[in-house]
Amino acid sequence: MSRQPVCVACLKFMRCERNDVTVEETMQPPDPAQPHVSYRLWQADLWKCEDCGHQVITGFGRGPSSEMHQQTHDENRKRAVVARTERGFYTVRESS
Repeated sequence: MSRQPVCVACLKFMRCERNDVTVEETMQPPDPAQPHVSYRLWQADLWKCEDCGHQVITGFGRGPSSEMHQQTHDENRKRAVVARTERGFYTVRESS
């Protein structure tokens, strides 16, 4: 069986739209009145159903490419945001 994602709506294999997109994982600080903060950056792949257009992000690496406790995290995030049009940048909010 293929490792390609399958579109549930169309029951067809999805096609890889873009490799190496950046996914930003955020977290809620202890004070809920404060905005979410950048926690980790991950590299993954964006897949799309050619029939209906649904998209999924999957194929995350073994670990994050950057974490908030690293001195270079803010700079890594800025570079990823600048390159968002060319490479893709998606922010995921922590579930409550």
